[in-house]
Amino acid sequence: RLKVQREKAEGKRLIVGVNAFQVEGEEGPINKAIQDVAYKVPSVALREERVREVKEFKENRNQRALKRSLKEIYRATKEGRNVTRPIIEAAKTGVTLGEVTGVIRLGYGIPYDPFEQTEMPSFVRQLVRKSE
Repeated sequence: RLKVQREKAEGKRLIVGVNAFQVEGEEGPINKAIQDVAYKVPSVALREERVREVKEFKENRNQRALKRSLKEIYRATKEGRNVTRPIIEAAKTGVTLGEVTGVIRLGYGIPYDPFEQTEMPSFVRQLVRKSE
C-alpha cells in the first residue's frame, strides 16, 4: 500500500484524473462535467415512475407468446442447442434480459437467481415444471 502511494506521489504510477490528465481549474479527482453525468442519482419520484412503467410494460405483454418463447429458450438450453434465435424471437414478445438469463440458468440447472435478489415469476416456475 505504501509502495503504491509513493509511486502515485512520484508520478511513477499514473491514474487518470488523479495524478495524470487532470483538467486545470477543476477540483478533485473527477472533473465536474463527468461527475454531473456519471454520478447523478435520479429523484425518488423519477425512480418510482420508472418502476411503475416497467410493471405496466410487463402487465401488458402477450403472456401466451411470452411463455412460449421462454419455454423455447429453456428447452434449447437444456438440449445444448444454440439459443440465439430463440432469444431474438423472445425479445419480440417483450421478455426482459433478467427473464432470459434466469431461464437460461434454469436450463443449465442453476437457480433462476443464484443471489436470491429476484423472485422467479410464477409462469416461469410453471414452464419448468411442465417441461420436466
